[in-house]
Amino acid sequence: MLAECLTLIKNLAADVQAIYGEIRNTAYPGWDLPFDLKIRLPDVPWVSIYGLPYIQHFGLERILTAPFNSVAQLSEGLIWAQATPSAFEEITESRKKIIREHLGDESFMSGGRWRYKTGSAPVLPEVTYKLR
Repeated sequence: MLAECLTLIKNLAADVQAIYGEIRNTAYPGWDLPFDLKIRLPDVPWVSIYGLPYIQHFGLERILTAPFNSVAQLSEGLIWAQATPSAFEEITESRKKIIREHLGDESFMSGGRWRYKTGSAPVLPEVTYKLR
C-alpha cells in the first residue's frame, strides 16, 4: 500500500507542478516545527520533492548528486529525493548534515531551530486560489 501511495503522490506532484513537497514520519522529533519557505526549507525529511524554483535555486546537477539514499528526476521540473530507504527508518543527524552541506546549509533549518530571520531560498511565485 505504501508503494501505491507514493506513486499517487508522485503523480499528484507532477499534475499540480509542485514547487516543494515532503513526506515525514511523525513518529520522529521535529516533524511539527513551523517553517517559512520564503526563508529556508525545513530540516531534511524522508522524501523531498523539489519543483522548478528549487531546481533552479540549487542547480539540477547538485540535487542529482546530493547524498540522499536515492534521487529521481520525475520530470523536467520535478525531483524526488529520498533520505533513507524506508519511511520507518529515522534519518540520522549526520545524514541530514551531509545533505544540508551538499545543497547549502543556509537553505535549511537544523538542530530544532525554526526562528530564522535569514536564509537562502528561491523567490517563490505568488499563488492565488479561486473558490468555485
